[in-house]
Amino acid sequence: MRATASAFDFGDAGPEQRHQMQVAVAKFRGELPSARDIERLQATSPGLFNSGYFVLAAVAGSKPGAWQALRTKEGWRAVRLDASVPAKPASYEALRGVLLHDWTDATASEQRSAAVHALARKYRIKYETRTETEH
Repeated sequence: MRATASAFDFGDAGPEQRHQMQVAVAKFRGELPSARDIERLQATSPGLFNSGYFVLAAVAGSKPGAWQALRTKEGWRAVRLDASVPAKPASYEALRGVLLHDWTDATASEQRSAAVHALARKYRIKYETRTETEH
């Protein structure tokens, strides 16, 4: 899905827009999961909260024209979906260069990691602690 959205910082809002945002924030707060639920989700899905998934899911699931308050990495934002267009299949030929680049980077990264692990197995790291008399 491709979507276009309008967004602005709370500080730039007029009185009516600020009221709409405050209503959206109050509604949002009432629908929040418990702290325990959030901790469980974060433990089972590391990195999920930093991925932008929740912002995308909230925008994609909203009705065009409806304002909602979303928390982003940069802080709270009021967002309104303007339009939504169904996704189209991608053309391999159009994306061939990007795909090759991504594959090359991933393969090189895996090879570097394997080489570092192989080297690490050849060495034993010994940590020495200082005694009080060595200070």
